[in-house]
Amino acid sequence: MSSAHPGSTSDREPAAPDSDREPAASGVEPWSPPIGTRLAGLAGLAVAVTAWAYTLTILTPRMPIVADRAPMPGGDGELFLWVAELRWAAILLAALSLLTALAHRRGALLLAAGTGTLLLGVDGAVERAGLAGSVGLAVTLGLGAAVLALAGRLARWRAPGIPAHVVRRRLAIVAVAAACCAPLPLAQGTPGVNHPFLPAGLPLVTAVLPVFLVVLAAFAVGAARHRPPRPLVPLAGALLPAAVLGGFGTATGAGVEPGNTSIGVLLAVPLGVVVVALLRLHRPDRRTVALWTGLTLAGLPGTVPLVIVSVVVSIFVSAPLFALAGTSYPADGVAVLPAAALLALVAGGLIAPLTVPHSGQPSPAAAPPSTAAPLPAGAPLPAAVPAAGQP
Repeated sequence: MSSAHPGSTSDREPAAPDSDREPAASGVEPWSPPIGTRLAGLAGLAVAVTAWAYTLTILTPRMPIVADRAPMPGGDGELFLWVAELRWAAILLAALSLLTALAHRRGALLLAAGTGTLLLGVDGAVERAGLAGSVGLAVTLGLGAAVLALAGRLARWRAPGIPAHVVRRRLAIVAVAAACCAPLPLAQGTPGVNHPFLPAGLPLVTAVLPVFLVVLAAFAVGAARHRPPRPLVPLAGALLPAAVLGGFGTATGAGVEPGNTSIGVLLAVPLGVVVVALLRLHRPDRRTVALWTGLTLAGLPGTVPLVIVSVVVSIFVSAPLFALAGTSYPADGVAVLPAAALLALVAGGLIAPLTVPHSGQPSPAAAPPSTAAPLPAGAPLPAAVPAAGQP
């Protein structure tokens, strides 16, 4: 006769598995990025959507006024390309920030790509509709918030618990793409004689977006490493490049010629090389550090051919974006960001599996119990088991 009581453990129904975790039998060890990394992603989202809406509804409608009042020795097309690339950079920051915040969720890549695509569609629709001013800003912010809310809702339906190496590879993609694209808004500008006529927010946005892309890259690469650093380490590592790029961005409206401020674009490849080095190196020696330092310096001139390729390809990539907004590719100025962002994302996708190793086999705790018969007493162990492992 069983002595178990109705309320005892033996009579209880087994607990339902947590819907937010992978079943134990799968052997997958769930892993989430550090809270600091996810907060950096959320901060990037807020900045990106705000900068995008402000540029779309406040700065973009002001450009025809600036073109009428300023001397514009180089033509006014550069102004329209400037604000267009700022909007695209903000959308890129939003997509990468969302991927950072949801890296531990299933379908995060699809959600980030879908959010970026949807924001590009909203961007074209708002410009075509002519929404401007404070009302247009409020409407656009609401549309951006609705897109992010939809992404967040879909993310809640997708349970976390994917392998750690998958999460880290997603963060590696973010780190490479954000680092390489951070300097690209500096490719746009206008001659110094036009700067007194520019709205104050134009150089401000040009400075803020590179800074937050660098900060996002720093947190993402830190979390992608096998041993993530302390929370303040990524922020400290981002200070110097963020200060340099932020200074260049501010100078785009402070009387400095665009030929000087665009020098910051040369940091695109070096920043990408630094990210790859941080992903690969864990205990570097002097020779390895010297090698990667040389590769970083070589990236300065190496940026030039990539920018040239991006300019050529962007002519075709940006054409649908301008058509969506009811405009066309300006005769003055050149676009860089659309093709460069695609190249950076592809590079991140190729680099991630090469720098972030597979997390390995299922954990021993999840392995089913062995059904093999025990060895007779005194029998030698199989050759696959080292003798030191004998009790």
